[in-house]
Amino acid sequence: MWNRTLAIVFSVCLIATMSFGLVQTALADCTPDGTAGSDNITCDTTTDMDGNGDNADDADGVHGEGDSDTITVVNGASTYEVLGDSNSAGGTANDNISVQSGGEVTDGISGDSYDGDNNSGDDSINNAGDVGIIVGDSYEGDNNRGNDTINNSGVVWGEIAGDSYDGDNNSGDDIINNTGTAGAIFGDSVEGNNNSGNDTINNSGTVEYIFGDSYCGCGNSGNDTITNSGTVEVDVAGSGGDDTITNTSTGLIKDSIDGDDGEDIIENYGTVNDDIEGDDDDDTILNAGTVGDDVAGDAGNDTITNTGVIGGDLEGNGGNDVIENSGTVHGNIEAGSGDDTVSLTGTQVDGIIDGGPDTDTLKFSMKTKNKSLFEQAKAAIEASGDGSFAWTNGRIAWQNFEVLIDNLTLLPGPGLSLKFLDDKLLVSMDTNGKLYFYGLSEGANVYLAMLGYDIWSAASAGQVLLNVSNANINTNLIVTSLGNGQIQVQYYSLEDGSLLSNTVISR
Repeated sequence: MWNRTLAIVFSVCLIATMSFGLVQTALADCTPDGTAGSDNITCDTTTDMDGNGDNADDADGVHGEGDSDTITVVNGASTYEVLGDSNSAGGTANDNISVQSGGEVTDGISGDSYDGDNNSGDDSINNAGDVGIIVGDSYEGDNNRGNDTINNSGVVWGEIAGDSYDGDNNSGDDIINNTGTAGAIFGDSVEGNNNSGNDTINNSGTVEYIFGDSYCGCGNSGNDTITNSGTVEVDVAGSGGDDTITNTSTGLIKDSIDGDDGEDIIENYGTVNDDIEGDDDDDTILNAGTVGDDVAGDAGNDTITNTGVIGGDLEGNGGNDVIENSGTVHGNIEAGSGDDTVSLTGTQVDGIIDGGPDTDTLKFSMKTKNKSLFEQAKAAIEASGDGSFAWTNGRIAWQNFEVLIDNLTLLPGPGLSLKFLDDKLLVSMDTNGKLYFYGLSEGANVYLAMLGYDIWSAASAGQVLLNVSNANINTNLIVTSLGNGQIQVQYYSLEDGSLLSNTVISR
């Protein structure tokens, strides 16, 4: 008897949120019987296999028994269960099981056995009909390692699991593709422990939950890849292992993404209604979509990048975290404990940016054409300590940072003209003749110095007007007057002393 405790819970949720056309089926007859050889078995409603006058001799199910079998449940036929091999022996054959649109398996499909251990058949299961549960290897068996492929374009009222329902120590590298509707998808088992299969799960349909390994087991370590471009009614969880979770631009996750244990990569380009959590270990999180509440790295040395919208807080929590925000955070940025680095580029943060304890660095790398905002921001940064300044999309406020790095850029715009540009140095001038010097490094304009017109236009020949080093990009800027309103600008590498740029600017 297939125990569908979780299936019933998931199916109730599905009934509440979906509507399906009811499949009109009749009890099936499956011919021929499964043998030790390679069989081609069809379950339909037109064959009276034992001559007793009805066509429902295999209503209780069909077993492929041995070798590599092909089993098909056709449109209109209904059977209880489909097993690729036998009921209790560990299956090793590579079986192909299909349920056509309009077909039905009322309880479940297993690529190998019901309760046998050590199943290793690389099975292919395709459902376009209605099925209770699908498992790639064995419903109750342990040590399953078949590399199975499961495609669902129909309805699975319960769970789809790459290996088993409640078996332990599963390690099959399974592929699960859902374009239909399912209660939940598990890369390994629903309830088992110590799963380590490196599974691939793709959902473009509708499912309640997705788990990379198992629901409530422990010791999971599979490095799973989960991609959602459909709808997940509740959560996506990596479970254990180094998982990659991607929610595409069409993806909707109505609750949360949780990486769980392992060094996970989480990327959101769509919509997550609640949270994204990396959980333990060193995680990499990118939000380029919309998150309704918080994005958190939790423990570990995490890298978090936001180019989208976060409705709550962006949290590094423990570890030496790297946080970059060029999007919108409606709450706070909280780096948490550890030696953290926070970078702001083209940013909006409605709350406060808090470095937390330990030694933290805040980099300001925004760009503006507004000279007044630029100069006020520079003054606030140069004052060091806690501070704030007005910016394009509101006010930027910070506290508990030991190091402040000014990489602000004043772009050419109204009242600002370009005086010099090569691949290493940018010099611009405002309407009052003030010069602004920037070093170009890895695609960023790094502010070096300013020089007032009243100084450089009237200086005597040979007078050194600027001698500024920048330790962040290892360069040295030297500006020398040539007299008669001309200056020579020389820009050197501090690493080897080479001359990077050399130009003359006239008033």
